Amino acid sequence: RELDRRTSDEDWADVERYPLLGVPVSVKDQIIQKGFDATMGSAARCFQWGPSGAPEDGLHMRLLLEAGAIPFVRTNTPQALMLPESANNVWGTSRNPFD
Repeated sequence: RELDRRTSDEDWADVERYPLLGVPVSVKDQIIQKGFDATMGSAARCFQWGPSGAPEDGLHMRLLLEAGAIPFVRTNTPQALMLPESANNVWGTSRNPFD
């Protein structure tokens, strides 16, 4: 609803300027996002910016937001992004709710 209030009809039509306008995206835990830690599954990276998380968005997050994307969830990553399954000592193992 907030997006609808601040977005004009011209913005919705401008796919060159906002190619991801209104598209919900999940953000991996390695991406720096304001108010969150980017732990990459490593306990050593927890609270690296203090209890309030990152003070500002990183480059990848800014690019997504500028394109109009709507971040709605943070997703788990394997420790140091080294393994094919998402299990780490910070968040545990990601599981499929249907299995």
